[in-house]
Amino acid sequence: MSNETPSVVLDRAAEFGLVPVVVLDDVSQADGLAGALVAGGLPVAEVTFRTAAAEDSIRVMAARGDVLVGAGTVLTVDQVNRAVGAGARFVVSPGMSRAVVERCGELGAAVLPGVVTATEVMAARRNGRVRFRGDDRPCRDHLPELPGDRDHAAPRSLRNPQRLGGAGLVPGPRAGARDPA
Repeated sequence: MSNETPSVVLDRAAEFGLVPVVVLDDVSQADGLAGALVAGGLPVAEVTFRTAAAEDSIRVMAARGDVLVGAGTVLTVDQVNRAVGAGARFVVSPGMSRAVVERCGELGAAVLPGVVTATEVMAARRNGRVRFRGDDRPCRDHLPELPGDRDHAAPRSLRNPQRLGGAGLVPGPRAGARDPA
């Protein structure tokens, strides 16, 4: 794992403007996909933990050293351990799981928990989160400042990177397997 702080990792991801969200059923596609992303000027990817190939795909992509790789659809502490152990620099969770957020903090991995309600935003902030997977703008301005917010809160103008996914981004069995590059 790099010495970059979680905040720096998220800043790097945000610089690209969007993060491709990919589902890889076959680890043999990982290196070709990473190469295509680099060649296309978008060296970042969120590999979802929805397939058995996710952990090894992250490992292959991260080993290249030229792609910022994260893990998505992370639901459990075990998945956090496996993702970060494979080289994921950031973790995206569909919801606000205190255990997932805390484990990411212990491992020094950036984490983007999914939040929708003011309660979830407040819980995430209490757990040290300053950026969110969901769009928290509707409730952000109505929250009281929490202790410590001034120390590590992100500027309100900070825009999270947009995440882009879909069945056509990385062809799978339904779309017909082919070389991603």
